[in-house]
Amino acid sequence: MTIQNLPPNMDAPPPPEGSRFAKAHHILLGFLGLVLLAWLFSGIYKINTDQIAIVERLGVFIPDEGKTPGLHYAYPWPIDRVHKISIQQRRRLAVKAFNESPDAYADIKRDYIKYGYRQDFINSLFDPYLITGDKNVVHLELVIQYVVDDPEAWLSTVSHESDASDDALGQREDLFQEIVQHALTARLASMSVDDVLFTGQVQLTTALLDEINKDLALPDLQDAARTMGLMGVHIHAVDLVAARPPDYVKEAFNNVGRARAEAEALRVQGETAANTAKTQATAQQTTLILEAQAYREQVVNAAKGEADRFKQVFEQYEHSPDVTKWNLYVDAVKAVAGSAARIFFAVPGQRTIVTIDPPQFDANQARK
Repeated sequence: MTIQNLPPNMDAPPPPEGSRFAKAHHILLGFLGLVLLAWLFSGIYKINTDQIAIVERLGVFIPDEGKTPGLHYAYPWPIDRVHKISIQQRRRLAVKAFNESPDAYADIKRDYIKYGYRQDFINSLFDPYLITGDKNVVHLELVIQYVVDDPEAWLSTVSHESDASDDALGQREDLFQEIVQHALTARLASMSVDDVLFTGQVQLTTALLDEINKDLALPDLQDAARTMGLMGVHIHAVDLVAARPPDYVKEAFNNVGRARAEAEALRVQGETAANTAKTQATAQQTTLILEAQAYREQVVNAAKGEADRFKQVFEQYEHSPDVTKWNLYVDAVKAVAGSAARIFFAVPGQRTIVTIDPPQFDANQARK
């Protein structure tokens, strides 16, 4: 029997239970399919030209995965985990452990004073410093510039499970800080306080650069000739940000610095005066040498001229001895008479005296 019409006060019959379940099942399957599709597509990742991706599959690093720039695919999380590490970015590590401000521990210091600890003991705990080779204390602050050149070693050095991101240092920063602080403590133990604060800061940073790189290299147990990077990083620069004495001896160090500056000014002044005197002495030396050389040339030329003249006279003497003798005699008389006011000639055995005035002297004329 088929019911054609229902009374107006009666509702339509509800749909079958099976049809509602089938519709909800289809919606759920579609949603799960979308989630599954999104999960599968989440394995697609991109590597930039300055990056290397390290794929970690169930806690094991997969070699030769993600080495080239471009799009890559890895199994979605939690099967694979992709770590993108920049191999060109210069990172910075600030080492402030030996240059903390005293105010940073003010609250802790007050608590320790309440427990009866001495002020100097508390200051030594919460005002860390470095000891130099001559038993002085200084505060230092450094900035280390480094590049990750071995991403796998960088990741596997310490646990990275707590890293907020792939570039986060996490526990690596603590390990890196310990290595740098150890190298800094060892280096300052062989330096004087004057070298650390004034004259040897360039040598300090250079030595720390070599020493930290050396501490980061471990011997390869399989090949003694090779070394392995402890953290997979290479130090490019060590910058000295601050080097200062403790506050309670700061005034004494300032006095030393002022005295050192005055001594340096006097040294520069002395060097300037010495250079001026040296320049003047060099100029005088050059002048004397030039004058001596000119005089030598003059004497040598005069001697050569005298020698040539003597040679000519000797040649003339060989051809005409009497004429040459007479000419020499006349030249000698001229030379002597030139400087005399009056000349008297007396012939031996005769009373006749010949007087000659030099200006009118002539070998062929005489006035009696």
